[in-house]
Amino acid sequence: MASCYGGVAKDGVCGGMLGEERVSHYLPISWEVERLTITTQDGKSFVEEDCQLEIDFFRSQEEKEVAWSMMNAEIESGQSWPFEDQFEDFASFSRYFLSHSAFVARVKNFEEKTEAFKAAVPWGVTGCFYVKPNFPGRCGHVCNGGFIVRKETRGNGIGQHMGKAFLPLARDLGYKASFFNLVFVSNGVSDRMWQKLGYTMLGVVPKVARLKGIEELVDAKQYYYDLTKVTQYKDIPH
Repeated sequence: MASCYGGVAKDGVCGGMLGEERVSHYLPISWEVERLTITTQDGKSFVEEDCQLEIDFFRSQEEKEVAWSMMNAEIESGQSWPFEDQFEDFASFSRYFLSHSAFVARVKNFEEKTEAFKAAVPWGVTGCFYVKPNFPGRCGHVCNGGFIVRKETRGNGIGQHMGKAFLPLARDLGYKASFFNLVFVSNGVSDRMWQKLGYTMLGVVPKVARLKGIEELVDAKQYYYDLTKVTQYKDIPH
């Protein structure tokens, strides 16, 4: 039994490659960024030129471990995910994030980049997301997605590219619809992105989240997309 908050395995390590044969014919999904703005942890910014980005399945253990670190950083921030406890080891992270189909947004020409870029964006991982059932059993054709953009690379449209790629990938992985349970209203970037991509807001869960740095309980929106109506990737607005 599986849902968006649990994997299929009770022990061991998951790889995130479920359904690869269904979508490998058009992966990776690539684009170029002439000037990628990087904001370091101390608040300083620099520009890395001529970055070749792509969305693909995770292809190395190093990429997966970077995603684990990014997931724990989001949990620690306490503003975008419902979890309070970090994943203590890679295996437990994999059983959550890599339980079904998981993808990375990487800088393909990472090895050509500056040392400053390599330090700020380990292994070129700028973001990642998963696709897996939102509900078990007879409702398993409705999927959920979980998205992370690396803090240092935010503001470059990477989340929009991942959100756009999610739709045809989810459809071709066999899902009929997508449902997002908790889009916190305090996360305006995420909220606006799903609206722009054509998601339908079904409702609001009032006062559902205790988020760090916000005194009052926060509402969350729920979004739905009929994947049977997904057009080709190039025709999806972003």
